[in-house]
Amino acid sequence: MPGVIDPLYLALSIKRSGVGVYGSVTTSSRVANDEQNERTFREVELALADELSSSGRSLASLGGGAVDSVLGRGVEHLWGVTGSAGGLRVVLVPICAGTGSIVFVEPYGAPSARQVLDAWMGSFRFTNGRNLRACDYLDPK
Repeated sequence: MPGVIDPLYLALSIKRSGVGVYGSVTTSSRVANDEQNERTFREVELALADELSSSGRSLASLGGGAVDSVLGRGVEHLWGVTGSAGGLRVVLVPICAGTGSIVFVEPYGAPSARQVLDAWMGSFRFTNGRNLRACDYLDPK
């Protein structure tokens, strides 16, 4: 899925072969509002759905909503993969006064793999509070 979503640029990803674990974190320069968040969710969904279609599988929405993360309050969307125990979780955490987001993308092959990805997502921390260098670009004031 790398490089499929613009203006998302994959900044960091993890992968564990054989257990269906793949996670990525990046930033989005889209304003964090309902319309743009849904656009991002839809693009990630379509990118993974395209990859799944070759195996005859598809994504089924499981809903979403507000979520608390170690980086702050965000919004998530969840999908299940038909015919499997796998799924997709996408979490957007607004940054820089809502002028961008940190985006976590977690496709997984089994519930245990999702637990690995959730722990990985929980390991992130801001080192200088929420004063990010990216904000100079996202919110030039």
